Parts: sequence; C-alpha cells; structure tokens
Amino acid sequence: MFTRKYLFFFVATLVLVGLASTAFALEVEYPTIPGWGNQITPESGLPAVIRYIFLFLVVSAGGVGVLSMVIGGFQILLNFGKPEAISGAKKRIFDAAIGTILLVSSVVILRTINPELVTPTSPAASNAFPGAHIKTLVPQSESNPTGINFRPAPPSIGDIGKFFADDEGSPQLVYYCVPPGPTLLVFEYGQVGFVRGSQNFTTELPCDGQEHSMPITGGSIRRTYKGTGVYFFNQAGCKGVAACYGTSATCALTTDGKIPSFDLTTADQAVRSILIVDGSGTDKKHAVVLRKTADATSECTLPLANKFQGPGCIDIPLDSRGKDFNPLYAQIIRPNEDYESAGGGVTLYSSNLRKVLPPEVIGEWFSSVTSPDQILLNEFDIYTDKTPEEVKAKKECEEDDRDRICLRKVERSGDYYTILYARDSESGQESCKIFRNDIENLALLSQESNFLQYTTSEIWHMEIIPAVNK
Repeated sequence: MFTRKYLFFFVATLVLVGLASTAFALEVEYPTIPGWGNQITPESGLPAVIRYIFLFLVVSAGGVGVLSMVIGGFQILLNFGKPEAISGAKKRIFDAAIGTILLVSSVVILRTINPELVTPTSPAASNAFPGAHIKTLVPQSESNPTGINFRPAPPSIGDIGKFFADDEGSPQLVYYCVPPGPTLLVFEYGQVGFVRGSQNFTTELPCDGQEHSMPITGGSIRRTYKGTGVYFFNQAGCKGVAACYGTSATCALTTDGKIPSFDLTTADQAVRSILIVDGSGTDKKHAVVLRKTADATSECTLPLANKFQGPGCIDIPLDSRGKDFNPLYAQIIRPNEDYESAGGGVTLYSSNLRKVLPPEVIGEWFSSVTSPDQILLNEFDIYTDKTPEEVKAKKECEEDDRDRICLRKVERSGDYYTILYARDSESGQESCKIFRNDIENLALLSQESNFLQYTTSEIWHMEIIPAVNK
C-alpha cells in the first residue's frame, strides 16, 4: 500500500509538470526576481519555468539567510544578560551564515563548471536558454507561433551539411549571457572533420547581456569559452582558427607543453601568431617562451607578453636566420606584477666577482641590455680574498677570459624566473634555458642539459622575472 501511494504521487507529479508548460505561464503572473529580470512570459515553456523556480529559490534562500542573521543580531541586543537566549541567537547567525556561504558556493561551482547552468535569461533572448544555442526555422504552430526553434549547441559539429540536413533556412549560432561571464570563441573550418580550407575564421561573441548571433557556415565548427592562457594561430594577426587538443574544446595552453596541431591533414602547421588572455588577478598573468623543440638545445623566442606588445594578438618574430620560427613547444611564465612581494632580489656570481640586483632594479621585469659577463665586469665587486690586480690579471669576464662562460652561479632571494640565452659564435646556433631555482653550478647544469653544447657558446642575454609564489 505504501509503495502504491508513492507511485501514485510520482505519476501525478509527472502529469502536472507536463501540463505546466502551457498552463503555468498563462494562468499565473510571476513576480520579477530582483537583479535577474522577469523570467516568465506567456510563451515560456517548461524549461523556462524550471529555470525560474531555481533562480527564485536561490534568491529567496539568500534573502532568508540574511534576514535570519539580522534577527539573530536583534535577539542578542534584546536578550542582554540571558546567556541561553544569546547562545541560541549566535547559533541562528552561525547557521544562517553557513547556509548562505554554501548557497553562494554552489552557484559559483556550477558557473565554473558550465556558465550555461546558472546564467540567467531575459526576454531579449526570446526562447533561447542562456549560453550557446542553435537557432533554426520550424513550421509555425500554436505552441510555437514564431516559427523559430532554439536548441542547445553541441561543443562541435564535424559536418555542418549533414547536421542540418533536415532543418529549414540558414542556421545560426546564438549566444546570450549576463556579465560577468566568458566570451565565446567560435572556430569555423572550411572543410568537414575540423580540417582547414581556403576560408577559416575565429569569431568572438561577448557576454554583455545582449543576444549575439552568427551564421553557421563552412564545413565544420567548434566552440569554446575564452579562458585565460595562450592561444596559437596559423595566420598572422590571429586569423584563421586556433590550435586545439584533439577533438576537445581545450585550446588555451596554461602550463608548459607541446603546441597542438591545427588539424591532422594540412601540411602547414606553423604557428604565426598567439593570443595571450590574462585574468584580472595578480596570479592570472601569462607570458610565454616559444621553442623549436622541448629540449634546451633549441632556439627560443624572448618572452612574449601583453606587458610589452599590449593586449591582443602577438605575431611570432622570425628566427635568427630570418625564417618562420615555427615553434613546437611552449613554456608558460607566470609573472608577478607585485614584484616587491617576490623577494629580495638576485645575485650573479663569477669566480671572484658578483653583482647584486635588488628588487628596485629588477622591478616588474629585468631584461639585460648587455651580457651577464659584462654586468659582472662593470660592477667589479670582488667577494673573495683576491686583489683587484689578481682578478684583472686573470682577465675575468673579459673577452679573452680563458673561461668562455664567466657567469658561474645565480642566487635568488625570493621567487624569480631566470632565463639565459646562449649563442654559438661560430655557427650562430641559439638556445635558452629557464631556471626556477638557484643556479649552483652553471657549467655542470649546462653539461647535463646540453644548454651550452658548443665550446664557442656564450651567454648573450638574460631575463629576470618576479614570479607568482609557488
């Protein structure tokens, strides 16, 4: 009997919910949710009603939590000298605060997982839900007098012609969300299977509270939210499409790694421009060093960052021989704009000389205009028991010094990146290495990593960058 009763209630609930799509919106005037707008119109269906109820409960629960804390505060004031009553009031405030924190955390977590789950809609978005949707034409009917249909857009469409074979008119991709929210990146491929053709495009649809749409054309399409990190493009000016990992929508590189291919069939896979997207926090800044291979023997670029080139697209410079650089590997740097928090500076050492670079000299970013050897020679600060005459007689750090690499050690007082650039004076071959720790013995480390692989190699440039604390 118990089971039958609950089964009856379950079936009845399904029937009532099924009727809600036409009855609820017509018979009830729903109140406007503060800060979210009126979610229900006479044309709203069941999904819009469910979304409205969710948002209404979230806002109501938050209001109840705040009200409960206010009541608890008054109870404490009105029950002075009554320990039990005050204890109960404190518990009320604590429970309400915990509930409000959990409520806000749940919304933040859902928004982080997928902004489409909790981003509100508005009458401006018609029947489209928040997020990315496909807009197509359908026959007009009583349930849909506009003849317009919205359905959630998949992350990618491998064959546009086949996907829309049964649809009328020209399909559109529609994006709507209320800020703050992510910009939507849409990559259009000229051929099916995410293969580039003669026409390939990247379109940005912003999150600004307005409905944005674009025609769905070409052979295939892929979308992703514009997150922080580094995006790689095959054409200068960040034209064409970005490189993504496999069939996923992951296209931004945030840690060291191999640069993904643009597609699996086109011969030209060279990276010619990058887009660096920084976050708003101090720990959300990015810079990148591009390498021809993953090891320390390959040529690499100077650090590329919005700090130097400005926000937006950065074209890849040519290599040392004047040809396309064609990087295959990227190393991500997380610079710290609050450089004073990075530490007490960096000290360079040769056999007998040293140079202290304090935080105010390093600043937000130190890029040497001369070689480390020349920096040590210009300072000529002897830290050993050698006399100036003995050091000069040894010709330490001078051009004809017997030690081809004068720099021996780099000691950090804090958290810094140290990037050393080397060049072979005979072949012109260049290489670089990024250090995140102290350099105790540069010659030994160079042998282990083949950084200074030629007997005629010399360090010609150095970058020191305050890092975000590990």
